[in-house]
Amino acid sequence: ILTALDAVPFAPAQYCIQLMVQGFSSKYIDRGVAFGVSKEVCSANTASVGMAADGIFPLPDLQFATAQQPCDPAVVESELLNLIYKVPIFWFNIPYRLGGATASYFRDEFRSLIDFVQEHTGLTYDEKKLWECLHISNEAHHWYQKLQDLRREAIPAPIGCREAYAAYSSRVFLEGRPETIEINKAAYEEVKAKVDAKEGVVPNERHRIVVNGAYPFWNMRLFDWME
Repeated sequence: ILTALDAVPFAPAQYCIQLMVQGFSSKYIDRGVAFGVSKEVCSANTASVGMAADGIFPLPDLQFATAQQPCDPAVVESELLNLIYKVPIFWFNIPYRLGGATASYFRDEFRSLIDFVQEHTGLTYDEKKLWECLHISNEAHHWYQKLQDLRREAIPAPIGCREAYAAYSSRVFLEGRPETIEINKAAYEEVKAKVDAKEGVVPNERHRIVVNGAYPFWNMRLFDWME
């Protein structure tokens, strides 16, 4: 929807995570704690506040926040970011249960979001462009899913945790943009070539562990060690 409105979305926590995966994290965690974030809060949210306080992120015109997803610390992060940026903020509420009432609630929330962005920016919503973005997303997701199928089926695994998360980033940052198709297709073809060559991140793979939940982004060397 934001892309269809010609607004440029920026996900601070996800950008922060990409830097943390590369090892640039500890000073921003310390900065976030110094700003007032509890040491018990998720490292990604803490470091995001630290980056905002240090002026790392681009200055926003508006802020979009979800009330209870994906996690409670994200709510704390959103509130602190708003203290820093002091821009109009839209809280998007997400129901916990599925069903017809949920779909209706989502529709009303999305309509309110569109009105909010139009009111504060002067941008105009284009439903035709939204459908174009959705078709682009579907094709990009097709290539992304094919890459994930290779990760699941191939032995040895063709890429490790760091590379796998990097493959996910285009969905977070560029959803609905045409270049995501090229990015995801190229990533799939690169991994497919590794599978065909029986090249794995761990040549003599013996075990495979599924991590369900947030990675320890502050120290991805744990996964390097496990691999």
